[in-house]
Amino acid sequence: MRRLRRAMLAATLAVAVAGGALLTSIAGVSFADTAAPATSTGGGTTEISAHRTAQALTPDGPPTITCHIDANPPGLAVDGRVGASSFVTCDFPVASIELTMRVQRSTGAVVVVDHVVVQGVSGTGTAKLSSSCTSFKFSEFTNFSIAAIDFPAGYEPAFASIQDSSTEGLGPVICILG
Repeated sequence: MRRLRRAMLAATLAVAVAGGALLTSIAGVSFADTAAPATSTGGGTTEISAHRTAQALTPDGPPTITCHIDANPPGLAVDGRVGASSFVTCDFPVASIELTMRVQRSTGAVVVVDHVVVQGVSGTGTAKLSSSCTSFKFSEFTNFSIAAIDFPAGYEPAFASIQDSSTEGLGPVICILG
């Protein structure tokens, strides 16, 4: 069952990154496992909790594991490149975390994409800059981030995703060649 859930999430992430479905996170649409809905805490952080069942392999594990995602607003580096960072933290180690971050300009142009997969940890993060400087007067950039979390055996839901986004107006940027 875990393989099926992972395959479903992998397909969801691929479609989201390739087709722009992450834009739905602004409208609050969840395109992940709806058995355990994510909730916004109002500060741009989204969280999900899994509860231990009688079949838990780690009987000494906590009754609940809670994970948070933060998609920080995009910013400008000194050299004019756009960058952003995203982080996932859980209060107990989980089987795996798959984090995808995508920074998109208001024109629709994707300027940064990063993908991180870690196993057996309680958190991960990514920070990345665009590959080159692009001159512009002013533009809004949005960091769309989604994380798939595979909880330890014996926790329900066994698999869920959380998402967050943040937008920042940046500019002007004048790139100096040379």
